[in-house]
Amino acid sequence: FSLHYDYAMSAIYSPKSTVAVLHEREWVYSSFISRALHLHRLNHRIHRINSLPHAVEFLVFLFGYAFNPVVIPFWVGVAYRLPSIRKHSKNGVDKTVLVPQLFERNNALFYLITVVVTLIFTELAKASFASSRPEQVITYDSSSGVIRRYGKLVTSLKSKHSFPSGDVCQATNLCFFLDLYLTKIFASQQQHRIWMLLFLYGVFLPGVCFARVFYRCHWIEDCAGGILLSFCLHSWIIPCIKDAVL
Repeated sequence: FSLHYDYAMSAIYSPKSTVAVLHEREWVYSSFISRALHLHRLNHRIHRINSLPHAVEFLVFLFGYAFNPVVIPFWVGVAYRLPSIRKHSKNGVDKTVLVPQLFERNNALFYLITVVVTLIFTELAKASFASSRPEQVITYDSSSGVIRRYGKLVTSLKSKHSFPSGDVCQATNLCFFLDLYLTKIFASQQQHRIWMLLFLYGVFLPGVCFARVFYRCHWIEDCAGGILLSFCLHSWIIPCIKDAVL
């Protein structure tokens, strides 16, 4: 089975150097889950997608560029415009309520802290796994028909290693952050909250994952790792920060 997998990988990816051989041996991409789900084939199919219609690729580009470092101030501004969440005591009972102020510095500060924490843990994980990016492994000739109009923009200002995906981790962090407010904003309108959550977790987050693989910045395993890392941070570390800031 191992020989079959190695042969398939060598047929799919044209090596630039021994980096391709080393990539096949990286356990993240040769794990039982990756092989059972044939993720190497799915990676290849997405990487090999020919040019998309301009309007469609522009939408994919927006997802892929959404968490480039130069865009982060936009998301901080979004957090700045959210209503404040405060603990209110009435008759000896503590309740969490929304304070509908136009601008709320604590929201922006809390989100910015989650961005920094996510970045730190992502870079630590990248340095630990030291996995190769697709562009280090895959080569395409100019006649292959694989065109990425916004490739240089999407791949700008990225780190050296691939696993886990920092952009996907930041996208998941934003989803969790917004979910915190949607729970309160739509407390009496569960249907609206469900639609918003469906958009965040069913369109926005998958869109970022697809775009990062489409532009050959990452493998599917990197995206899964980014989601898992953000989930762990929001389970154990970020709640402590939220209690101190909000």
